[in-house]
Amino acid sequence: MSFLMKKIFGPASVADAVRGITNCILNSAFRLFRKPQFRKSAGFDTLVQTEQDRIFNELEVTGLAMCTLMIEMMAQITDRRDRSAFFGEVKDELPKHFQNFLKKIGIDSKNMKLWRKLIDLRLAEFYEKRLEFRDSLPKPEEGNPWVLLCAITCLFHIRRGESVKHDPLLPLIVCWAGALSLNAQKILWRHSKRL
Repeated sequence: MSFLMKKIFGPASVADAVRGITNCILNSAFRLFRKPQFRKSAGFDTLVQTEQDRIFNELEVTGLAMCTLMIEMMAQITDRRDRSAFFGEVKDELPKHFQNFLKKIGIDSKNMKLWRKLIDLRLAEFYEKRLEFRDSLPKPEEGNPWVLLCAITCLFHIRRGESVKHDPLLPLIVCWAGALSLNAQKILWRHSKRL
């Protein structure tokens, strides 16, 4: 199969995989952000524009961090060295490509530094939470532990630490994170089949 994939689509490309996953993250975050149910649950009618922008940025950085961590996990559990190396390269390039995209759309260097800091903070926070809750999360072989962890942390940041019991945003964010995870994995596997 991989011979046929290489013949039809060419060799595996880290750049193509990263571009596809980045587009997937951005498009899915925007779709969730525009959903009337999400906007109503987040109370957008009472939020100023900068607060709405902050929520969108939180979705983007959560999606990026979740995909980065998920790809890292996939690199660790795959049984093929070439695939593991490919996943590792994609993981390393994903935040860089995301920042290049932001630069292309006109984000200035001051804000680029803030984005880099935010990405690094979220990655560190998710690693820390993973250690804290490792016994209650699925093992990597059994499922993606990052989906629920990242969704809950995203909600925490959107609500600025003031989430309520049975928060209506949580199921929306969990569904979004789960769908994003599956779509990013499909993109990654499609490209890695060409190895």
